[in-house]
Amino acid sequence: MIGGALDRNAYGEARVRTGVVVGSVQSGKTASMLAVGALILDRQVDVLVFLAGTRVPLWLQTYERLLSQLDGSSADVAWKRDKVRTLVPQPEDVLGSEARVDPIAYLRGQRRRAEKGLAEKTPLIIVVPKEDDHLLALAKFLDELFESSERAHSSEPISMVVLDDEADDASVLDAEDSGKVTPKFIEMLWSRGQSRPLATHKNVFATYLAYTATPQANFLQHAHNPLTPRDFFAALRIPSDIGTISP
Repeated sequence: MIGGALDRNAYGEARVRTGVVVGSVQSGKTASMLAVGALILDRQVDVLVFLAGTRVPLWLQTYERLLSQLDGSSADVAWKRDKVRTLVPQPEDVLGSEARVDPIAYLRGQRRRAEKGLAEKTPLIIVVPKEDDHLLALAKFLDELFESSERAHSSEPISMVVLDDEADDASVLDAEDSGKVTPKFIEMLWSRGQSRPLATHKNVFATYLAYTATPQANFLQHAHNPLTPRDFFAALRIPSDIGTISP
């Protein structure tokens, strides 16, 4: 994004970019992810997706942290910010319940809000766990959203960024015949499952950014994984009182 406008030259023909951020354990990867999310929102991204781990408790913890540190709200007052962003799921649909959260339930009725947000250029912020049923439900939700949005059928691009926390957990393919399906389900957030990385809808430009403490898993995985970092990488500064902030 350049001054709020999408830089189409940064994308290839597939309109998909993938990259990785490496950070040591307890180096502030989640804090960096939220900060990058804030910068992306400042640059007027249309759809921002946070993949918040593979366990429901971690997802809900990240969700509450996002409310506080990125959204500047809480579960009680998040509704006051509905005019400046569309948050999915809604706090009342996922917080305060010990039962396993049903993605079909928390996505139900949200598409009209998301369509309105896209039309009015207010960002859609989505926070989901990296569980197959949640990813599949969200992929269907986004596909239908892009299909029905007026912007998706115009010449105006829709920018989408997916931030994957703990990307070495479930997002890596270490063998072509491993049978692991989670990486493909993540790809389906912007693709209907073509044989190569490709954004399905012609005006959608997708960026996938993995956060990991074990870069070997991400860099040495089989290249057929659509999530393999191909376009960029970055390393977080090691927490220490030695060294400079600037690289």
